[in-house]
Amino acid sequence: MSKISVTDRGKRGSLSKRIIYQTTEFTTSLGLRMGIEKSSLMCLLFHAVLPAQESKQSHTILPSLGLRIGQYRRIFEAFLKAGYIFVSAEMVCKGLPVNGKFIHVTFDDGYFNNVEILPLLKEYEIPAQIFVATTNVCLNRKFWWDVVYQCMYKAGKSQVEISSSIEQLKTRHHKDIFDYLVSEFGLTAFSPSSDSDRPLTPVELKALADDPLITVGNHTRDHIIMDRSSSDLMHEQVTGAQKDLTSIVGYEPFSFAFPNGNYNNDSIELLENTGFKLGFSCDFRLNNVKNDLLEKRRLKLGRFFFISSLDLDMQCRMFRVPNISPIVLAKRLRKVIA
Repeated sequence: MSKISVTDRGKRGSLSKRIIYQTTEFTTSLGLRMGIEKSSLMCLLFHAVLPAQESKQSHTILPSLGLRIGQYRRIFEAFLKAGYIFVSAEMVCKGLPVNGKFIHVTFDDGYFNNVEILPLLKEYEIPAQIFVATTNVCLNRKFWWDVVYQCMYKAGKSQVEISSSIEQLKTRHHKDIFDYLVSEFGLTAFSPSSDSDRPLTPVELKALADDPLITVGNHTRDHIIMDRSSSDLMHEQVTGAQKDLTSIVGYEPFSFAFPNGNYNNDSIELLENTGFKLGFSCDFRLNNVKNDLLEKRRLKLGRFFFISSLDLDMQCRMFRVPNISPIVLAKRLRKVIA
């Protein structure tokens, strides 16, 4: 049997990606022309707002987590043109008309750079929700995945190596992650480099929460992955973040976003018992307005996030008809296998 070279495997991988991409373009465009788009609530997940131009701070946060203002504008305009209505968290809680296409915009983690999106939100009158990991805000601590990215990038590591390290660290306790990174890169690695990679301060978060377009939600204290944590740790992290946020913004959040999108039955029960009205996963799916906003289903609403290597306009189209998109279906399959 002849050996297959790394180059050959790379070419085959690239060919497979092109085929999936082209098939997605064809099926989603055909589906939209045929009118199979359904009434639904689409939730979009974002993290960061990148600087308008490249700068020395460009390699301080994971590139895949951010978009530039022009890209956000393209996304918002694409959905407005398609007849979608942007809705707030309160509107979702109160219930939405069965016949309609709705979008809810969310940002995870609590980056200061999120304030850069405000003028655009005001221009289009788009409400948004920001889910905050409170330890980073209270301690002005750089997010650990950005520590990994910045330090490994400086050391000349590839994107594949960086991503692999981040995924491996996700399996560990949050305190172990912190201790390990301090031992590897020093405590100063957790000091933000600029406004690009730092979290909001409590004062800034309060000001943001006071804006009528913004709702603040719970993202745990230390961005723990819920389905890999004990019941006691989940309870401590969720209720602790509730206390932090209530103290900072002046109200108790009614919505929660699962860090990394991971959840299980215990975490859903915790949200229900703690009184949360909404919960958001990273499941790549539309939400049925009639059924998914009822009972426990409202605590694990699906969200789409944009893949940095793919065309934005194509992704906007495939999110509208995800059940016939090979890329969406492949992502779901990988999640099931994982």
